[in-house]
Amino acid sequence: MASITRKKRPGRADSRTPTKQRLLLAVERLLSRGESFTEMSVGRLIAEAGVSRSTFYVHFADKGELLRALTSDIADELATAASVCWDLPANTTREDVTNGLLHLVEVYLPHADLLAAIVEMAGYDAVVRAHWISLMEQVIADAATHIRRGQGEGSIRSDVRPVETAQWLIWMIERGVYQLVRNAAPTDARALIDELGNIIWYRLYESRPPA
Repeated sequence: MASITRKKRPGRADSRTPTKQRLLLAVERLLSRGESFTEMSVGRLIAEAGVSRSTFYVHFADKGELLRALTSDIADELATAASVCWDLPANTTREDVTNGLLHLVEVYLPHADLLAAIVEMAGYDAVVRAHWISLMEQVIADAATHIRRGQGEGSIRSDVRPVETAQWLIWMIERGVYQLVRNAAPTDARALIDELGNIIWYRLYESRPPA
């Protein structure tokens, strides 16, 4: 099996402030208890996080800005995790692809409720929707770059269209994990991830035609 190196990208996740981290944990605790983000007041959030109202407003104009900031951090973590599936050597195996996806899901699941909240808000809040789409477009651009690099190195099939393939794969992964894996039993989740790995393997890596 090829060695997989998980590369840490510099960026938002590296600069998460203590206040933002406390608010993130507070939001995720409240969501895990079944509370809706749209119904949470700022007072409820700061009480759970143990921060003052003035401290909150030093960092964020409102809870919508908080949600966007937290989601940006998490999206960066997910992009880093997803890159494991594209940054594979020429001797990669299907197991390597699946292991990369397992790592991605491990990063996703602790934040599943928060990501579900932003998907819910994106349905009716134009600012949140634009922010979410912008984040996804950046992840797609990163994936397309990785695919091109893999083609140049001979690890990814030369007949793959990088941008169009990245668009399909990233949205498929996002929707599939949200709809299918998020609430699945462990054995069912593993089967779903295995099949997703098969899709990526056969499209990107298996039967690589000569350049």
